[in-house]
Amino acid sequence: VANSAIPADTADPSPKRSRINILRARHAGKTPEELQREAEVIAQLLADRLPSVSFERLLDQLELYVYVDGQDENVLKQSEDNEILKENNKAEVLNASKTKTRKKKKKTSRILPTILRSSVKDHMHLVAADMAEFLYVGIPELVREKDSASAAAEMGSKRKKDVHSFDDRMNTAWVEWTKTRDEVASAFMEVQHVMVAVENLWRKEAARRMEEANGDEEDGVESLFASLKIETEQQELIQNLQATIKRKGPHAIFDAMLLNDRFSTASTSVAADEANGSCAAQTDRTVLVDCLPIDVTESEIRELYCRCGPIESIRLFNLRPDLDPGPPSPAQLMKQRKKRRRAGAKQLKRRAERKRSPVYAMVTFESEEGCKVASIDQLRIFGMVIRRHPARSICAREATTLHLENIPKGLYSLDLEQKLSRALHPDMYIGLDVGQNDYAKPASCEIRFPNFEAAFRAYTVLEGLLSTLHENQATDEGPHCDLHWMKTPADSLGYWTRQLSFDV
Repeated sequence: VANSAIPADTADPSPKRSRINILRARHAGKTPEELQREAEVIAQLLADRLPSVSFERLLDQLELYVYVDGQDENVLKQSEDNEILKENNKAEVLNASKTKTRKKKKKTSRILPTILRSSVKDHMHLVAADMAEFLYVGIPELVREKDSASAAAEMGSKRKKDVHSFDDRMNTAWVEWTKTRDEVASAFMEVQHVMVAVENLWRKEAARRMEEANGDEEDGVESLFASLKIETEQQELIQNLQATIKRKGPHAIFDAMLLNDRFSTASTSVAADEANGSCAAQTDRTVLVDCLPIDVTESEIRELYCRCGPIESIRLFNLRPDLDPGPPSPAQLMKQRKKRRRAGAKQLKRRAERKRSPVYAMVTFESEEGCKVASIDQLRIFGMVIRRHPARSICAREATTLHLENIPKGLYSLDLEQKLSRALHPDMYIGLDVGQNDYAKPASCEIRFPNFEAAFRAYTVLEGLLSTLHENQATDEGPHCDLHWMKTPADSLGYWTRQLSFDV
C-alpha cells in the first residue's frame, strides 16, 4: 500500500496499525451501496472461476482477513508481554512465544498469497489480481502501466465482461477457453442430433421388420417345414451313401507266407536281385503320409515335401470328389462348433482320440536322403500340419499290411483264402489266421506280410485283378472292392461330406 495515501492525523508509528488505518480509511470512503455492489461482483466472480469447495474455503479465510478489531490488540499486547519476559528467561520464553505467534498467524494470517495458496491452491492465478484490487492490496505502478488489460478497463475501451484479470495471459487463456467450450458444446449438440436421427431410423427399421414378421408368419412356417425336409433328405442321402461306400460285416485276418527267397532281404542271388531290385529301391525311398485334407492335390503335396528332397512320384488314395459339397461357409462352421460344444463329455473323449481323415498319399523320393528327412521323428510322431490336418509320415518299412474292403457278398473265408493264394502263386501263400471262422462271410480283411517288398508285390498283383473286376461289375451290385495300405476310418463319410473336419 502506498504511504502517500495515509492521512496525517491517522499516521501511526506501528507498521501493523498503519496498514489497518489505511484499510479503514479506504474502506470508509465508500457508501454502503458501493460496498454491497463490489461484494456481489467479487462473490459472483469467485463462484464462476473456482470450484465450490475452494470457493467455500476462501470465504472462510476472508472472514479472518477482514476482521481487524479486538483480536489485533490482543496480538499486540501479547507481543509486548513477550518482550518483558524475554529479559528474564530468554531461552524458554523465546520458544513459547514463537509457538504462540506461529499458532496465531496460522489462524489470523492476513497475507493474501498465503490465504489464496491455502484455500484455492492451483486456482490461485484465476482470482489473485481481482482479490488484490478488492482488498486494497497495492499493485506496482510499473505493472499497471504495462498491463494493457488494466489500462483498457480504466479507459473503458473494453467491455467489462471481456476483462477477467490484470494479466494479459489470463485474458487470452480465458478467451481461448471460452472459444473451445463453445466449439465442444456445438460438437456435442451435433452428435446428439445425429444420435436422435439414428435412433429414429432404428425404430422405423424395427417397426418395418415387425410388420414383415407379422405379415409373413405363414411363409415362416412354410420355410421351417422346407428346411426340416431338406435336412431329412440329407440324412437319408448320407445313410444311402454309407451303404454304397462301405459294406458292413465280419472282418477276417490273413497271414502271408513266402514260398521262396525272392522277397527276402538276405537273398544274394543275381536272379533275386533282378526281380527284387525295384521293390528294394522303393523301400528306402518311399513314405506314406496319412490324414490329408479331402480336397488335397498332388501339387500341394509336392510343394510341401519337395523341401525334404527331389520327388519322383506321388500317389493319392481315397479321394472322393463326388461326395465333396465344397468348403463350408462361416455360418456352417459356427453351427458345427455349437454342435460340438453341446456334445459335452462325448466330444471331449473324441478329442482325446487321434482323428484321421480317410485320404492318404504315397510319396517316392529320387534319393534315400529325401526319404530320411521326410521320416524324421518330428514328422513321424507329430506330423506336418496341412490345413489344420496333422499329416504324419510313415516309413515304407512299417507298411506291411494290406486292407481289402467291400469284399463281394457270398464269399466265405476259405474261398477268399484260395483266391488270394492263387493270385500270388508261386511267390507266397495266403492263409487264414488262427482262430478265424472258416465259413464266415467277411466284408473286409487284412493281409499281413513279412516285409514291405512282399506287400508291394502283392499290392501290384491284386490291384490289377481288382481293376478287371471293377470293369465287369455292374453298378447296382454294391460298392466296389478296394485295396488300401491304410484302413479306411469308420467315420470316413463324415469327412468326405465335410460333416466332420479339423476346422472346428
